[in-house]
Amino acid sequence: MARYNEILTGRYNRLLQKLLQMKGGPPAPQLASEISPQLSIPDLGVESRFHLGWNSFGFAINTAAGVGTASAAQLRNPPNSKVIGVIHKIQVESSVAQEVDIANLAGALLIDLTSIAGVTSMDQRFVAPPGGSMIIGSSTANATGGNIFERVQLQAGVPYQVIVYENQEIVLPPSSLVRVTESSLNQGLMVTFQWRERVLEDSELT
Repeated sequence: MARYNEILTGRYNRLLQKLLQMKGGPPAPQLASEISPQLSIPDLGVESRFHLGWNSFGFAINTAAGVGTASAAQLRNPPNSKVIGVIHKIQVESSVAQEVDIANLAGALLIDLTSIAGVTSMDQRFVAPPGGSMIIGSSTANATGGNIFERVQLQAGVPYQVIVYENQEIVLPPSSLVRVTESSLNQGLMVTFQWRERVLEDSELT
């Protein structure tokens, strides 16, 4: 028999069971209808995100210089991935001083770049991302377009952090990507992406 205000999102119950080593059924199967006691739990730390279904990944790209072309790197979430990502680090570096654009793209521009790379798990409890989730790509073929949300004047050999605090983290739902594009031709570009992702809940798919 169903409960009143029954909780159907299982990952919060799993967190309580693992955090408190609870046995048996769900420790919090429903919301209280009127007044309920509460246990205030402080920030559980990055190590507990795994128990809430979040997995962390990263990849560093060093694009080669292309004669007469500008290099680019991107992180893409395909339309049917059923995962949501949150980018918490983008680091950009170039061997020469130049302007770099960071943009988001959608629709007809939502395509992979020429070279596709595998991603690396940043949590040893998880080996690889689920099939169909985030895709890392790079190109030396003048990849352009998108809605530029940050434009940076890089100094030669000096890394630039796009995200400095958590309110600048970038949500990457299905059918979206973030692309870094340089302005100078025939120059390499070094880009690091780090992000976390989880499977979308049923309520988020409707």
